[in-house]
Amino acid sequence: MKVHIIQHDVWVEPGEYFSWAQRNRHDVSFTRCWLHETVPSSVEADFLIVLGGHQCPATTKEECDYFDAAAERRIIRKYADAGKAVIGVCLGAQLVGEAMGAAYEHSPEKEIGPVKAKLTEAGKADPFLRDFPPVFDAGEWHNDMPGLNEKAVILAESEGCPRQIVRYGKYVYGFQTHMEFTHGIIKAGLQDVGGKLSVEGRFVQSAEELLSYDYTEMNRLLSSFLDAMAKEYASENTSPDSPSVSRMKKLAVFFPGIGYTLDKPLMHYSRRLAANCGFEVRLLPYSGFPEKVIGDRKYMETVFDIALKQSRKMLAETDFSAYEDIVFVGKSIGTAAAAQIASEMKERDRVRCVFYTPLEETFLFPVKRAIVFTGSKDQWVGRERSRIQGLSEQAGYPCYVIPEANHSLETGDVDRDIANVRDIMRETALFLK
Repeated sequence: MKVHIIQHDVWVEPGEYFSWAQRNRHDVSFTRCWLHETVPSSVEADFLIVLGGHQCPATTKEECDYFDAAAERRIIRKYADAGKAVIGVCLGAQLVGEAMGAAYEHSPEKEIGPVKAKLTEAGKADPFLRDFPPVFDAGEWHNDMPGLNEKAVILAESEGCPRQIVRYGKYVYGFQTHMEFTHGIIKAGLQDVGGKLSVEGRFVQSAEELLSYDYTEMNRLLSSFLDAMAKEYASENTSPDSPSVSRMKKLAVFFPGIGYTLDKPLMHYSRRLAANCGFEVRLLPYSGFPEKVIGDRKYMETVFDIALKQSRKMLAETDFSAYEDIVFVGKSIGTAAAAQIASEMKERDRVRCVFYTPLEETFLFPVKRAIVFTGSKDQWVGRERSRIQGLSEQAGYPCYVIPEANHSLETGDVDRDIANVRDIMRETALFLK
């Protein structure tokens, strides 16, 4: 199935919603509002998931220039009217309510952190909530709540908020609660507010309590809901000729570096991410490189020729026309080989590239879309470090500079390097979507 996620802010990530989609190999696309990406105007997926954010449904374009509440209400209503699945989360739940004709309201209490929620009698009878216990922990971070129309049914409530889960239609749900929370989301949210919470209330927990909580069971319950909904949806919508449940063929090709082979962290974890996103994975193991090529232009040219020839040979039998989405992931010299091959393909408009520590030569071969990661102390780039940023900007590629990192994007500090790999993989995962 195809899943489209509207994400309003960088730290308000989909969490378990995306993990569930990856596990089930659904095709996931995103609208990243904070990057000023336009909200879709037509129904192109089976599931629409609208996440939370720091805005409210009444926030205007003047107050937040990348947030378009009216456009979101329109696309939500289109999905609902088309019989598609719609799930709103926090702000998204309030927008779902508004799209269905119910104005959002202020919650009786502010809630931040896990609270005890309970199913109503209607919730106990809901077919998609059958794995939920009568009382469960619900993640929270809100001041408002979704409104109710004449068809709305409250499925779960808490002491501080009487509308934790609301059903507006068979496949249209508003989750005021954040059952998708992970430690990564919580940490990013706390960083966004300066490391500590400035609000107080009976149902507002401390930063320490938020970080120490285990969100595993919460995530499991959410996945059980999504599994049940997806199963029922598929049974009603799947047919041999149904385009809505067709699976896009996707290919990810990995071009390693000279000493940075396919088993090294950046290549290993990005390969796993690609597989989890439903990509067919193709690895290009190089061999026969000369040693000690750093700073030697002649040897670098030799190495590039070797990488390019070996890449072309290993990809000679690949029918790229059979794939609707193609991603080339390159490291160092592999980025230059990937860029040249991509630029020469007749399917080049379908190719996206992930460039880990690219060389200046990589930018000689423009591609339609790419993302760049480089280190501030990359010894292979030398004086050209700032040029890599400039070339990325000229090409329109987002460029992430890792402070104090070398050509392997490592700093020598183990904890820092682990954190950097996590951050790099998070951005890679968003790009792969």
